[in-house]
Amino acid sequence: MLLSAIFATLATPWTVAIEPGAGLRIGANGLGIVRGSSFQYYKPDWTKGYYSSNWNAATQKVEKLPDGMRMTFKSTNGMAEGWNTVRVEGNDVIIDYSFSWNSDDPAKVEFGLYFWAPALLKGSVGNKSVTMPMTPVYKSTNDTNERRLGPDSTTWTLGNPAFSIQSVASAPQTTFDARGYSQDFAEGRQMFWSGSLGLEPKKGAPAKGSIRLRFTPGKLSDPELLQETLAGAPLASARYPDPALPLVPQPAKSTLSATETTPLLTRGAREKLVWRSTVGTTGTFRSSVEQSYYKLLDRRFDASYSSKTLPATVALEVNSSLPTEGYRLDISKGRIMVVGGSPAGLRFGLLRLAMIARAENGQVVVPIGTIEDAPKSPWRGVHLFVGPTALDFQQKLWERVLQPLGMNKVVLQCEQTEWNTTPNVRGGIAMPRAKLADLFNWYRSIDVEPIPLVQSFGHMEWLFARGANRDLAFNKDVLYSVDPRVPRTKTLLETLWREVLDVTKAKVAHFGLDEVDMRGWPEDPKLVTDLWQNQMGFLGDLSSRLNVKPMVWGDICLAPSEAVDAANGHDPATAKTRRSAIPKGALIGDWHYRDDPRPEVFAKSLQVWKNEGYVPIASTWYREGNIRGFCLAAVKEGMGVLQTTWAGYESSETAMRAAQHQFSAMILAADYSWSGRTESIKGLPYRADDLFRQLYDGVPSPLRPEPGVALLPPSRLAVGRPLRQMRIGSYGFMPEGVINLGSPLIEGAEKLPREVEYKMGGLAMRELVISANTLMPGEYGDPAGEVVIRSNGGESVFALKYGVHVRFAGDLGGLREGFREGEFCATVLKLPKQVKVDSLTIRSVQPWLGLNVRALTVR
Repeated sequence: MLLSAIFATLATPWTVAIEPGAGLRIGANGLGIVRGSSFQYYKPDWTKGYYSSNWNAATQKVEKLPDGMRMTFKSTNGMAEGWNTVRVEGNDVIIDYSFSWNSDDPAKVEFGLYFWAPALLKGSVGNKSVTMPMTPVYKSTNDTNERRLGPDSTTWTLGNPAFSIQSVASAPQTTFDARGYSQDFAEGRQMFWSGSLGLEPKKGAPAKGSIRLRFTPGKLSDPELLQETLAGAPLASARYPDPALPLVPQPAKSTLSATETTPLLTRGAREKLVWRSTVGTTGTFRSSVEQSYYKLLDRRFDASYSSKTLPATVALEVNSSLPTEGYRLDISKGRIMVVGGSPAGLRFGLLRLAMIARAENGQVVVPIGTIEDAPKSPWRGVHLFVGPTALDFQQKLWERVLQPLGMNKVVLQCEQTEWNTTPNVRGGIAMPRAKLADLFNWYRSIDVEPIPLVQSFGHMEWLFARGANRDLAFNKDVLYSVDPRVPRTKTLLETLWREVLDVTKAKVAHFGLDEVDMRGWPEDPKLVTDLWQNQMGFLGDLSSRLNVKPMVWGDICLAPSEAVDAANGHDPATAKTRRSAIPKGALIGDWHYRDDPRPEVFAKSLQVWKNEGYVPIASTWYREGNIRGFCLAAVKEGMGVLQTTWAGYESSETAMRAAQHQFSAMILAADYSWSGRTESIKGLPYRADDLFRQLYDGVPSPLRPEPGVALLPPSRLAVGRPLRQMRIGSYGFMPEGVINLGSPLIEGAEKLPREVEYKMGGLAMRELVISANTLMPGEYGDPAGEVVIRSNGGESVFALKYGVHVRFAGDLGGLREGFREGEFCATVLKLPKQVKVDSLTIRSVQPWLGLNVRALTVR
């Protein structure tokens, strides 16, 4: 689209919306300028939050107005209520708000808008001139003073060559750069926050005000379509063998040589596994272990094997003098020995052998030397959901990633199953009972303990789906918790749990029980305690009768002084009373999500549980500091680790793709919990997102370099000198033909083309490897570019998305479906078959981001 067409709509630029839970959306022609908003009521000393718009979407209603939208809200206890409106007047957007407080207790309100920072980097805040860097670096992740763009003020004006935005507010606004800020609303976002930190509503006197945003266009020009010709230059190494994987988890002891190797596999030859002194390794176990081992090798290397010639013999042995899950690898020329302290240790040792293999001179080799290893934490698991495709997806996830990294437990949240007990609540993501049974049996076949989780007090939205079972609700207007005082509550849950255990054959039952009073309850800690004791007493007795060990989340039983966060136990005496209702020896999912790399801040809650006779499991979140700090605390206390994953409430590859950072975090949890290594996240010799992509999505590596063709403008081929070559990941490039597709938001780039078309002359192609970056930072999933390949077979179109295929050069985050070397990003675009290409078009479909095409390789 030409620039004049883009900005023709900007004479009346605004599109406005309000989304429950997400807040305001204000944009212009595809560019989101305001990408959310939020407000929260809180106690003036910040010791308590009363209401948050982010977490109470169900209490918000949105209606259309002739010139905008209106959102009304009312907390379930009636204390907080009010409204926000957004409307358009020409080039202005006016936001009005009213926050009422129906209580005599003091409260304040924080209300702010999230602006897309890359579009508004220069201007003034109050009387201070502002120039923000494209990629900021701050000393702290949570110090707002360091990040302030200027003094609190009722006005600011920020913009770029294409337009500017002026904000005029009725109350002073705090404006700070939230990029890299350690709060939920800012994580992974390219935004600055502008709003009021301390509005003061009083009973009968709402806090009211307004914010006016005025849009002013800048001077613009029309770039033209660029048409060029590309020629092919032979590239001897267009695809290299994959490099060796990092040693993850870090082994306790390793003397592996950096240079000396012995063959493990050659094309057409597979090593022989020789089982010796294998106590407890039945035929079923051997079959399972061999299958896991060979699947992993076949995923990693592009070769076909038979047993005709054997480059190496791998001897397997069980020796109980080693730690139970420990193992030893002893590798010399032509001889490999794997010893496990138990069958489980033997499995981990053999999978480690497959992980240290690498391609070299047409063979698959392993380094000579030894590894001696055993996990520091005995209980290492992940929390997942179920669903129609969960069986296939989770088998891939565990075979490719989690079991080779030493995980041994899985908590499966399985309310979404076609239970006979609850036929009236089944939804589109329910898993058939038979498939769930198959999944649990499969986990046991690979020595992973599966644990069913079914929420049995709060978070019961699943049981109340489509208004079902309303008679069991604690609050009939807020269908969230069941009421333990209703007799049918216990009858239904006992019938359900008997069915769950009959299907899963589990030895541990996770009853959930977190945040039981989060919605629809009065401010009454004693009532919560009474009903907690009632329900926990029933569930404890039920677990005893069903002969299973109980497991629960622990937040409702910790006081704020006893934990770093997630402490919903009111005060120490109340929390202790609630803990005493849990059977001794129960597993406690001690979840805390603070992003803090220091183990000592997490140790307190683990010690509280240990000292009272429980078994706490450090339950981590995807935040890197949280994983390091909490895992190391668990290792020191001799406790387990559970990496929690809240990705779509359905376990599927689609859900994983939408929240892949949560799955990449499993790499870190596996490493720190197994090894107890103490490096900071930045000090690790790998990136978790890159390693996850390589293990889960990687294609088999060739055993030797494979040739291809570099695409270059003819002028570059005539320079009369050797052309520069470089490697990004496993692919080779000649970065000699850089093309910038510009952005009107960047000074100097507003006149650059938005699209380039290359004539290809019938060049044969089965895949195109493109190295490209955006000219400015975006947010994950933002559309950045489009590649169109035209051939005699028709047209193939590939989307390039931010964080998936491309990133800004200064944003060193990983790529979900690409790879990078320093600032260079690259991704592989695969055609269904080899074709002869007539033309290749690359365009910036979101012209705000721009696109820098650095190199193109054809294979």
